[in-house]
Amino acid sequence: MKPIARAAAFLAIVYATVCGCSGSQAPAEEQLLDAGDGAAVQEEQYQEEVQGDAGVEDEAPAGEDGGQGVEASDGGQAEMGDEAVDCAITFLQKPPDSMELGDVQIAVDAPWADEVVVEYKRADQVNVTVLTMSWVAGVFSANIAKSQLTFAPLQYRVVATSPDCSATAPEQGFFEVRFWGTKRITTEPGVYDYLPSVFDRLVVFSKEQASGREDDVWLFDLYTFQFRQITDLPESQGAADISGTNIVWVDGRNGTTQVPNSDIYLFDLEAGTEHRVTTDPLDQYGATIYGRYVAWRDDRNMTGPINGDIYLYDLGPDERFGT
Repeated sequence: MKPIARAAAFLAIVYATVCGCSGSQAPAEEQLLDAGDGAAVQEEQYQEEVQGDAGVEDEAPAGEDGGQGVEASDGGQAEMGDEAVDCAITFLQKPPDSMELGDVQIAVDAPWADEVVVEYKRADQVNVTVLTMSWVAGVFSANIAKSQLTFAPLQYRVVATSPDCSATAPEQGFFEVRFWGTKRITTEPGVYDYLPSVFDRLVVFSKEQASGREDDVWLFDLYTFQFRQITDLPESQGAADISGTNIVWVDGRNGTTQVPNSDIYLFDLEAGTEHRVTTDPLDQYGATIYGRYVAWRDDRNMTGPINGDIYLYDLGPDERFGT
């Protein structure tokens, strides 16, 4: 019998002897059993409480006494995971907003990144070219060659990635570089290109072939560096001018060698249509255009050796011929 149970039984015997309990009182042996059973229950409850407290103490926070798990800081607070990575991109070399047409060099510092690329495109395009930057001596750098560029504004951004994070500079949109300087446009040997006129990104000019073919009107796009032939007839077309999407020139298709007849023609780049502006049998030449207005010198009223006039045609507010 456990110590607590024995003590309870002894007290029960003393009590029964002193008070002389009998009759309705339970026999001393039964009281001993009852007292022993109660004491046993108390003993079991006591042991359960002690074991429960000991169990809580056994589950000490990991990191103490060589335990495994989340490492606790010096202040007693656990530090969850690794330190935060600073996903920043610092430009070490960045092209100016405006520069002479040439190679574009970019260098950035992003020590946390596994790969850094430059995404770039012409301002008038949607498709983006991706160029992987080289990593040398802790610096990511890239060179966009002049041969890949035109006078179109260049839009670019830098994207850096790693397993932990990624960053884009700038976060929205692109940086933009505009170009200026000198560029040779025509390089064809044995050909005479002359009388250029420019509007925005488009250059129109006359081309005289070396074979003796009469002049034609050509167009050059400063953004695409592409040529386009506007006229292709045996007779002469030249002295062109441009405004918006309209090109005008002097055209000799309606005359003959014996009876020349120069007229003014117009080509609508947007609609892809050609229009005859003048129909008089005498000459019209020296065409120029600005916005909705086409002007030229006109000989239709000539009565003597010198009697030229200036005429004007209004295209209308939409700057479209015949509307």
